[in-house]
This record gives sequence, C-alpha cells and structure tokens, in this order.
Amino acid sequence: MRTPRVYLDTSVISHLDQPKKPIEQEYSLRLWDAIIRGEYEVWLSDVVFDEIKGCKPEKVERLTEYLKDIEYKNYTLTDEARLFAENIIERKILPPRCVEDSQHIAAAIFTKSDYLLSWNLKHLANSKTNQKIRYLVIEDYKQELAIIKPSVLFEGRIII
Repeated sequence: MRTPRVYLDTSVISHLDQPKKPIEQEYSLRLWDAIIRGEYEVWLSDVVFDEIKGCKPEKVERLTEYLKDIEYKNYTLTDEARLFAENIIERKILPPRCVEDSQHIAAAIFTKSDYLLSWNLKHLANSKTNQKIRYLVIEDYKQELAIIKPSVLFEGRIII
C-alpha cells in the first residue's frame, strides 16, 4: 500500500503557531509529527509560499523553521492547473475573491493528492465544496480528492 499523499494549504502550516486556536494547533502539531515519521507524502505549492511571505516577518521565520523539519515536494502551478482553478471560480464553486483557495484545490488535483488538508472551513473543508469538487475531479481527472481538516485524519471520519 502506498503512503497517502497530502497537499497542505497555508492554514495548516499557519496553525502550527496559533496559540489562540489550541485545538487546531494541537492537530496541526500531531500532523507534523506524523509527517516527520514518514506517514504522509507531502506536497506544497508556490501558492503556499506566496501566502506565507505575506505574514508578519516573525511568523514567516517561525513557519519557515517548521518547514525545515519535514520532507515535502513543491508544485508550481502549470497553465492547465491555473485554468482549472479559474474554472472553479467560473462555476461558482468558490467566490471570485477565493483565487488562492481555488489554486490550492488545483495544486492538490495536479499532484494527485488523496487529501487537501485545510483549516479553511468556510471555503475548502466543507461538504458543499467537497461534493462539487469531487464531481469535477472524478469527471475530468478520474481521481478522488477529499478536502478535510487535519483532525479528520486522526478521528477516522473521512468520507469521500
């Protein structure tokens, strides 16, 4: 059996350093430990790094230190992935202001990830988005993608 492939959006990395949200931080740290142990193949994208660069300098430094602790593969969005992300917006799966979120979805699809992990419940890790994206992914790319919170990996409630 192959190692599960996960794409991390920026919120997962950001919550490693989020003491005001202790539950999310705890699960993000548990995930990080699992990644260090090699339980997941991790993918990030240029979108993640661009969003991290937009944080306050002290947070950028802390998050960069966390990233040094894990092995990950970096994905640069291709023209095809960018078109797919635009299609997500055009189909009104996500609102126009959610360009980066649509790009995270595209990156997860084009890296053939099993899971897109996110703490963004409003736009990504919710059943409405999952249903619509699942239809697109199965129809266009013949693969499965679950967009879930990191806690779901540990609670065993993954429903694709």
